Amino acid sequence: MSATSSDAAAPASEPPADEVPQDRDAAARKRIAQEMLDTERTYVNSLHVVIDVYIKPLRLAIEKKKPVLTEEQIISVFSVIELLVNVNEELLASLQERVDNWSDQQRVGDVFLRMAPFLKSYTQYCNQFEASADIVQKLSASGKFKKFLKKQNAMPETRQLGLESFLIMPVQRVPRYVLLLKEMLRKCPDTHPDQRGLQEALEQMEAVATGVNRGVAQFQSRGMLYAIEQDLNISIGLVQPHRVYIRSGVFEGKTTQRSRPNSYHLYLMNDLIILAKDGEYLDRVSLQVLFVYDGAGCEFTLVMPTSTVNERIILSASNESDKEEWVELLVSTINALMEKKPLYKNQRTKMAASYERKSSMTLSERRQQLKEDKKESKRNMKKKADERFQTMRF
Repeated sequence: MSATSSDAAAPASEPPADEVPQDRDAAARKRIAQEMLDTERTYVNSLHVVIDVYIKPLRLAIEKKKPVLTEEQIISVFSVIELLVNVNEELLASLQERVDNWSDQQRVGDVFLRMAPFLKSYTQYCNQFEASADIVQKLSASGKFKKFLKKQNAMPETRQLGLESFLIMPVQRVPRYVLLLKEMLRKCPDTHPDQRGLQEALEQMEAVATGVNRGVAQFQSRGMLYAIEQDLNISIGLVQPHRVYIRSGVFEGKTTQRSRPNSYHLYLMNDLIILAKDGEYLDRVSLQVLFVYDGAGCEFTLVMPTSTVNERIILSASNESDKEEWVELLVSTINALMEKKPLYKNQRTKMAASYERKSSMTLSERRQQLKEDKKESKRNMKKKADERFQTMRF
């Protein structure tokens, strides 16, 4: 059978197959350079929005003796963002010149290397970012700054983005540089004149990005803690400097094997859990007094001896793999906390032994133990009352 047109040999004018990857890499380098330029232009324009829409009006208000923020507060909120604009305008101009004169041998690595002396400004900005976000959160809760933000955020230049979205852009920009430089380096052969410059620029950007990513993670964690309080309509001081959000999940749960199941939402932090039942806040339990027991199938049990709501909840995950992940995560998080607080290990050991002793009792034995516990509690309360009375007498 004769060959169809689609089966025919390639025209003689088509380049040999071994040249195609090189052509593709060259085209990719040009595309990546254009992306560097386009995203840098958008980023610099956004920095100018911060200055023109927010910083300048705030300083003008001070000049008119009608301050919204003090100069110290302006610096605390915006940090060195005005310095970053100067750095990135120079970077934008250099990238524009390289792209306008693009060739297969063109370089961009040296352009980023020239930024190296100014990278400290980014490090400084990112180190102060979390404190800046906290200040914005507090100041925008009420008063003049809240009204100011409502007005300025509505301006067309902001593209319906809030101030917080603009402030995080420098933090997000450094990881973006790392991704673009990596992509360019992958398409750059060892013999290319830009290969060494790209590698050195990438190493310096990665060093800065390490600290930046840590700051982003802390910011996102704090945002999740605020969101939990809002979702559950509670105000229990979840947001603390030491506290880190880890994970949340929804499970079917019950307090005994025979009880009717409910929907439980479990929020895990590095030092406590929050439990919600059918969308309503239920309890907060310190990991110092939380015990996790693996169960059959998809089930695992949380034991909380100090809980005022439930001492024990049996949770059921959607599958065994999910259950295993949660049990491992809970146990490892508890162990990490205990490493930092070794004094609590003895307390946990006693609590675990007490729970295991109770769990092995018959129903009548548990009732008897409960009576004895109540009697002991009353005796302790009477003893403390007597001691206070004796103190008052003397």
